[in-house]
Amino acid sequence: MPIKVGDTVCVPSGSLHALLGGSIIAEIQQNSNTTYRVYDWNRTRDGKARPLHIRQALDVINFDQVEPTLPQPQLIADENQVRRYLLCSNQYFITERVEMTKGAVFDGLCDGQTLEIWGILNGRAQVNNVSIEAVQFTLLPAEMGSYQVKSLSDAVLLRTYVPSPMQ
Repeated sequence: MPIKVGDTVCVPSGSLHALLGGSIIAEIQQNSNTTYRVYDWNRTRDGKARPLHIRQALDVINFDQVEPTLPQPQLIADENQVRRYLLCSNQYFITERVEMTKGAVFDGLCDGQTLEIWGILNGRAQVNNVSIEAVQFTLLPAEMGSYQVKSLSDAVLLRTYVPSPMQ
């Protein structure tokens, strides 16, 4: 499947996948310290090949999955020069692409139920009083309360949060 700049791919757990050289990704995932390497492109660390994890990978690969498709972002809000698109939604997290024109403001609330992670893909923005530029991210704690994102230029951001039990 050819992928171009700006594409979003949600890779379900148990999917065998690879990243090619020169890729820049935002890997948003549930908490995990496990990566099973089945091929390492002949790379070395300190002159030695890194270990592969073939047996472990075979235990967790979901061979019943179908070939992934590139989902089309769904427009979920378009107001006050802020466009929000749903990129990925599952039981663990929701990720949106937020497009803001220069000077636009997004008012949000971390109400104690979930943290939020904001990252900027291009442009410049300010989250409360903290400026971020491409490719920087900031974490907003669940107990933060009200917050504001203001674009300092035309900007494209990622917003990730945990779905509430009602969603």
